[in-house]
Amino acid sequence: LHLSLLKCFLKTYVPRKLLLNWFRFWEGRFFRKMLKSDSVVLLSNAYFSDFLRIAGVEDSQKKLSAIHNPSPYGSINIDFSKKEKRVLWVGRLQNAQKRVDLLLKIWKKVESKFPEWRLDIVGNGIDEKRLKNLALEMGLGHVVFYGNQSPEGFYERASIFALTSECEGFGMVLVEAAAYGCIPVAFDSYAAAGDIISDGKNGFLIPAFDCEKYASILSDLMDNGYRRNSMMKASQEISKKFSLEKIGAQWMELFSKILSEGEK
Repeated sequence: LHLSLLKCFLKTYVPRKLLLNWFRFWEGRFFRKMLKSDSVVLLSNAYFSDFLRIAGVEDSQKKLSAIHNPSPYGSINIDFSKKEKRVLWVGRLQNAQKRVDLLLKIWKKVESKFPEWRLDIVGNGIDEKRLKNLALEMGLGHVVFYGNQSPEGFYERASIFALTSECEGFGMVLVEAAAYGCIPVAFDSYAAAGDIISDGKNGFLIPAFDCEKYASILSDLMDNGYRRNSMMKASQEISKKFSLEKIGAQWMELFSKILSEGEK
């Protein structure tokens, strides 16, 4: 028995550990190499500490800058009275990151209470068939998979946008949906989520993977038209923070700083 356990240990744990150490070594080396640049631009200053930790340095924060992705949409006039009772998800159907399976489990908790509401899922990916089968197994009758389509029309008619990702770099779909007045609801599962959503003001950040809490927030929004209308208008302000003009100005400021320092 002990010999079998030893063989199992040597066959599985040691190679994985060596592979992980090898990956960490080269990842750290790559990050340190990036710090030789004039500036390293991340999507959020919330990532600074992780970057320095992986690079294995402590005194290079001055090399780091944070500039968000810009919104692809400008100011959009939305007639909120035409918004429909729809919750929307847009993205790549890949459970390892996007966790659409959790969204289906959450929807299972609210669907029977709100039969007039629909869940629209837009996108395709390696787990599309699996997720469709899961929806059937769960007996979900108000979920539609639309495949890969341009999302603008879906943003326009949806009232709530639901993101259940395990991790994201930035979460651009939250900004896109908010531009159309969709109330963003997301797990607080990655550092940059708080750069987009101010919890309870222009959307909701749910403690990571708390499906009960997520279902409760959805229920409150679906049940309260006055609150939805108020938060739809507040959510539209998100896209202004990430306008092309503002983000472009930040890039120009960074380039000017680099050039001026190079002339010294």
